[in-house]
Amino acid sequence: MARWAAAGAILVIVAVVAWVLANPGTLFLVSSPGAPWVRCDRPFTAQPFGDASLTTDFKKSFILESPVDDVSIEVSVPFQAQVVLDDNELDSWIADVSDWKAPRSIPLGHLTAGPHLLVVVATNKWAPNALSVGCQSLPILSTESLWEASEFGGGFKPAIPADARPLTETATRFPSSFEALRSLWPLAVLLILGAALGCVAVPRLLDQPRQQRVLDSLPTWIRLGLLAAFTLLAINNLARGWMGDGFDYYGHVDYITFILQRGALPLPRDGLQMFQSPLYYVLAAVLVKIASLFMTMDSALRWLVLMNLGCGLAQIEICARGLKWLLPGRPLAQSLGLLFGGLLPMNVYFSHYVGNQALEGALTSLALMLAMKHLAAEEWASGKQLTLMGVIIGLALLAKVNAIVPAALIVAALMTRSIIEQRSAWMTCEDLFFLTSPILAIAGWYYFRNWLNFGRPFLGGWGADAAFKWWQDRGFNSPGDLWRFGTGVTHPVYAAFGSLWDGFYSSMWLDAHLGGGDFENRPHWNERFLVSNALVGLLPTAGVILGVALPFLRRRDARPAPLFASVVTIAVLGAYLAFNLRNPCFASGKAFYVIGALPCLAVSAGIGLEALATNRWLRPAVVGAAACVPLWSVASYLIVR
Repeated sequence: MARWAAAGAILVIVAVVAWVLANPGTLFLVSSPGAPWVRCDRPFTAQPFGDASLTTDFKKSFILESPVDDVSIEVSVPFQAQVVLDDNELDSWIADVSDWKAPRSIPLGHLTAGPHLLVVVATNKWAPNALSVGCQSLPILSTESLWEASEFGGGFKPAIPADARPLTETATRFPSSFEALRSLWPLAVLLILGAALGCVAVPRLLDQPRQQRVLDSLPTWIRLGLLAAFTLLAINNLARGWMGDGFDYYGHVDYITFILQRGALPLPRDGLQMFQSPLYYVLAAVLVKIASLFMTMDSALRWLVLMNLGCGLAQIEICARGLKWLLPGRPLAQSLGLLFGGLLPMNVYFSHYVGNQALEGALTSLALMLAMKHLAAEEWASGKQLTLMGVIIGLALLAKVNAIVPAALIVAALMTRSIIEQRSAWMTCEDLFFLTSPILAIAGWYYFRNWLNFGRPFLGGWGADAAFKWWQDRGFNSPGDLWRFGTGVTHPVYAAFGSLWDGFYSSMWLDAHLGGGDFENRPHWNERFLVSNALVGLLPTAGVILGVALPFLRRRDARPAPLFASVVTIAVLGAYLAFNLRNPCFASGKAFYVIGALPCLAVSAGIGLEALATNRWLRPAVVGAAACVPLWSVASYLIVR
């Protein structure tokens, strides 16, 4: 059963990714033999581009020692091009969105001996320009040889491979993670030595019953410590003037202001963030309306950060309860999972920003925790419990569409158990009604409204219905973006300009996008701790990967709830992958889009790190690395100036 579940989850993800890649509108550049894709050597920028066309001039100077007949080249560009040879236009076209990836054959005819200049002027309004040229009869003309490129009226420079991902200027202004950790090595060594001393001393100083009592109480003490640490962190940062602006702050404010002024919900084209689901903004409008009786409107809007801080605090309790219910009698796994998930950096830093993601994350986490509880329980859920689940899922979907994947998996998992437990089609239909009717009542109307107005229920801020047409670097993906990884560890700030997994890893372990701002307007986090988090997260991440796999491989964990946690983790990673393939921009590469799966990540971390800790030589490193997660997280985001 476990392996069938794993195979099913992987097959679904592969099918979705293949469908996305097959979509002609997906900007995924696969180089042909002898005709690699190249682009202008322009540094990537986080600044969005509007819908104005970007033009890039590519040129190839070459000298023929003797005449050549019947030369033709195969040219691919997304999406508009003009080909000029020696000041004579040979062809120009605007590619259809369905066939731009197909090379266009351009005959060059008879080429005389001597110097020549081949120019391709590429124009695009949805991504950076890229060029692929192949020529079997005259390989010197292909993009495998040296071409030059120019943008924005600058001089020509050698073109670079389209999949090149050099560090941005912003990334180079921060130390590497190794340099940052080197300056903090005494603290890291102290923690590892403390963990080693504890692992050696406790068995020697305490008899077996006392050891077990200490271990059994450890998850409770960790939970209380994490709740206290998060609360004190929030109080300190608020006292020092932190007011939550970052990550599209003014777009969120416009949404709230629209509701306050017009008493109605906007349509997606009414503003930058108005494609978002409305729950957070309606709640925020009510709170701002009340708070504005005692303070200015601007202050009331900024104090909305309290709602997100509350959601971050709730995530700690949700993780603690989920681990307790799913891993009973395994206090070490509970403790390690809670150290990982309670103050995971993406939960801490995003809780400091105004926006709807934290609310959706907390609601989705709560729904997943309850689903895992019901899957782990001996007795099947009652109608009231299923209705409560439906209410929470409906609220999560009304907060943000990101909840759709976890919601679908919850319904599928619970109905599968209902079929097994109830052994009656009628009772299973009752369970389905109890679970789904609140979802439809709470969130269905909103997605039905979208369908009526725009022909589909799920909308984004980047499609034809968005208020502003825009794109952002990278602008396209290549095969290397699916498997390459490393920049997110060594130079994590702005690592989303690297591969898809660099963006995910870096934003999970630190505020790698600098709150959506640039270097000058970045949040004043403690940058040595911030950047070194990328190294602190290596061993815990390995534990998560192992913990995702073990329920499919080890009988002890091959139970419905751990399997469900693994499937959810795999599914949200697949959704992240598909989303970034379809929207290949810097802003898409953020791990906190899957923060609603935090309880499942914590369960996987607990299972995987516990397995690693069974090795007595690895145990100090595992315990020390897990202890570093909350300590480094608090130290990174504690404002001291």
